[in-house]
Amino acid sequence: MVDIDVLLMGDTTYRSHRLCLPHSEVSVRRFVLVPLLELDPHLTLPDGTACAHALEALGDAQAVSYAGPPLLTE
Repeated sequence: MVDIDVLLMGDTTYRSHRLCLPHSEVSVRRFVLVPLLELDPHLTLPDGTACAHALEALGDAQAVSYAGPPLLTE
């Protein structure tokens, strides 16, 4: 069995009993937001929520530790 979490697909929104796009908890999980913002610092969710603002709203409640250097996208 393989479990894959699809977080976002551009501006697509979709809801079914098996899949929600964007993922229903993408904006409340630091371990999701930190790497997403490394890929795109200006990323927004389809509802217009800036991921950077969602990360700031989490405060220090969750910790993320880096296992290596950030991914180079250019």
